[in-house]
Amino acid sequence: MDTFLAAASLDEPEQLWAQAQTRIDAGQIRLVFVADRLSPTLVRIIEYLNGQLRSAEVLGVEVLRHASSGATGPVVYQPVVRGRSTPAAQRKGPAPRRTREEFDQVVAARHGQQVLDAISALVAAAKDMGGFESLGTSAENPALYINFHTKGGAPFYWPFLFRPKQGKLIVRIQKLRTQPAFADETVRDDLLGRVAAAVGEANTSGNPDGAPWVPLATLTRPGALENLTAVLKWVTETADANA
Repeated sequence: MDTFLAAASLDEPEQLWAQAQTRIDAGQIRLVFVADRLSPTLVRIIEYLNGQLRSAEVLGVEVLRHASSGATGPVVYQPVVRGRSTPAAQRKGPAPRRTREEFDQVVAARHGQQVLDAISALVAAAKDMGGFESLGTSAENPALYINFHTKGGAPFYWPFLFRPKQGKLIVRIQKLRTQPAFADETVRDDLLGRVAAAVGEANTSGNPDGAPWVPLATLTRPGALENLTAVLKWVTETADANA
């Protein structure tokens, strides 16, 4: 669920269920036919429905069985998706992840080049520590996550999230709290205090148990980048030590 929420640029499970209900009410659903063999007639029906239905996506999944010649040999199942190659299906397919260029354009347009340079520098510092970036799927409100692997492997976690439309650097407390290292509330409070002090704020804004944040503009304050880099280093060391 955590990985799915991150890919969908959602902060809380409640947002997912609210969005699901909204899409169901609007008829934005995916109807899937699954069978070992899809007849040519059914494939034509799937393609027809895709062309006729405005918001619903209709797909067929043909699960082909490939068995070896021996009685006890391995059996391999190969799924083949039918219907997604049609123009109508392609228009209604899942939203792609945004690109870094799209994210940078939104940041520069809303907050200026100085803030964009600061974000880029912090992302680069995270990569030097073994982290990596990932982008959300929203075109209007692209999001960028800073991610780390625990001890260089699974699982991974994402302590920082940039949301340029809201002008926020969000500390992903609701995700970090699932990590053993941050299960203790005092450790999470310590992290929030470190972030606030790093950018020169008295404290973070928002829900301290959900998605607390500091303004993106604070990243340009003297020493903020170096301080936030130190915070990220503390986060990774804390997570690795308790993995």
